[in-house]
Formats: sequence, structure tokens, C-alpha cells
Amino acid sequence: MKLFRADKRIYSIFSAFGNIKETNITAAIGYLISTFPNAFRDTFLGKRENIEEVHIEQVTENGERFDIVLMTNMRTIVIEAKLGLKQDEKQIKKYVRRLEKEEHRKGLTVYLLDHGSRHASQWIKEFRNALPGRIKVEHVIWDDIYNQLCRIMKYKRNKNDNNRAYCITEELCSYMEENDMIQQSRKEIYVRDLSGASIELFFKYRIYKCQPEYLPSAQGSAYFAPHFTSRAPADFAERSMIKIERGISWIAPIVDTNILKRNEIETFLKSKMHPQFKEATKEIFRETSRGEVMILLLEEPFLAFLTPISKKKLGIHGAMGSRVFTFKDLFTAVGKE
Repeated sequence: MKLFRADKRIYSIFSAFGNIKETNITAAIGYLISTFPNAFRDTFLGKRENIEEVHIEQVTENGERFDIVLMTNMRTIVIEAKLGLKQDEKQIKKYVRRLEKEEHRKGLTVYLLDHGSRHASQWIKEFRNALPGRIKVEHVIWDDIYNQLCRIMKYKRNKNDNNRAYCITEELCSYMEENDMIQQSRKEIYVRDLSGASIELFFKYRIYKCQPEYLPSAQGSAYFAPHFTSRAPADFAERSMIKIERGISWIAPIVDTNILKRNEIETFLKSKMHPQFKEATKEIFRETSRGEVMILLLEEPFLAFLTPISKKKLGIHGAMGSRVFTFKDLFTAVGKE
């Protein structure tokens, strides 16, 4: 029977509760870790490491709360989860510094669980390098958790051993699929509308920049393809001898995807040996006043389609938005009338 909540079709018990919080999801994960610890070994544990205790929402004497704490025979593991794009920098630094002062003879590892920290957190890299050897900060994305849940469902013995926990695993997987918490589908080409000065940033400096909230759509893609808007040819004609037409025709391989604060951009580009890092930084500053931006660092763009692919051929009406296509999608669109 079809199930709806507020006129929206839903498929899991978690969705039936509405907009559940991070703490509800992490509580379910903590429960499943305690029930099927071996299923999460690849994500959190070493070869000879075993979980002895699982704590959900552990509160310290100072009133700080940790989503999940795993006590193993070798160390303490803290898991801090965000359903969104990234972690709160101040919060994580505060937590880790507090934990650093405590006595962790066996060592401490803090896992940051979210959509983007693994791929785009310059401050985490710098902060991690400044920590003593016994304190480590690692990254986990929701896809990793989803894969471990699928691993639980793969073996029938898990269903026989604990049918209730097995059912919770199925429901949590369905919830993650419904709410776009995973990026499992193969990503090849990230496409966005492009016009104005951003075109020069693409061709001259091999960079695309936009708002950080688009990272979940972009990350994992191997290529970036601008969709030049109707005004793009006129915008770029004043700046370059390269002739462009409305639609998708140029593609560039993605070298790196990162979210950077304004004061980090020049250092980042320099570290990537960008030949014009100072000029590129100034151009980015001219185009945006945001405190943080997502940057795709690209290789040399190449002309992939002599006849540009229109949005109509891709079945898109209105703005391109933030979309991902495969090469098959684009080749199929080329053949359409």
C-alpha cells in the first residue's frame, strides 16, 4: 500500500517521522554498530581492534555531547556527524582540543561524518597536521555508512541472528536513498550555466567557482562542462578570440574540488602549482564577495562537440541548475532532432 506524509510518497519508518534530526540517525547507527560490529570494521576498526563499548550521545562533565563514542581495546573513537555538507570548524576544534587534554593512553581518533569533509576541508588538513601523533582526525562520508549497511543486508545470517536490527538496517538504507544522503550513482560530467566573467575564469584560469552548498552535486565528478547561456557568446566575444555558442560544447577534466575561505584561495592555488595563482585569485575576488566558495580546479578545456548540445535536447526547461550527466547522456542528446 502506498504511504504518504504531507502529500509526499515515503518508503521508510524514518521518513514517517518527518524531518528527523542528526541525533536520531546517529542513534540508529550506534545501535547497529553495537549489534553488527564486524560490518563496520572496514570503516572504523583496525585488523586487531575490537569494540568493547558503544556510547550514544555521550555527555562530558563540561556539557559537551558526542554523537557516538566507541571504546575499543586499542583506542577511543569519536564519531561526529552532520547531515549537511560539512562540519562546524569552531565546534570540532573545540571538541578535539578538549579531548586532547584528557588522558587517552590508547590514543584517540575523531571521525568527521558528513557529505564533504573528505574532499573539501582545507582547515581540517591544517588542523590535523598540528595535532600530536596519538590524536587523529579522519573523514567518513555517508556513502561509507550506506555501504556498511548494505553489507549487513547481504548476509542472511544477520537476519537470522537479529531480525529486528536487520529490519532497522533496511529502513535506514531506504531513508538514506529517499533523502539523497548517498552519491552512489556514477558521476562523470558536472554541468552548470555559465556566462559573464566566469567564462574567462574557465578558459584562461581553468577554474569554476560557485556556492559551497553545491558540493554534494559536484563531488565525485571527473569532468566539468559549462552550459553557455544565450548571452554568453556576446559576453565572451569582448574578451577573447575563442568563439563559443549557446549550449554544451567544451569539457574540462576536474583536478581538484575544494571549499575555501577567501584568505585560503591564493595559498591553495599556489600549492597546486597554478601558473597564474595571483591573477586567478584576484579574478575570483572580483566575481564574488562570499566568505567561502567552492572551487573546481580544472585541466585545459577541450572542444568535445562541434554542434553544442542544447537544454532542449537534454529535456531541460528553464535554468540548467546543478546537474550531473554521463557521456552516454550527452552522446544520446547529440543524436536527437
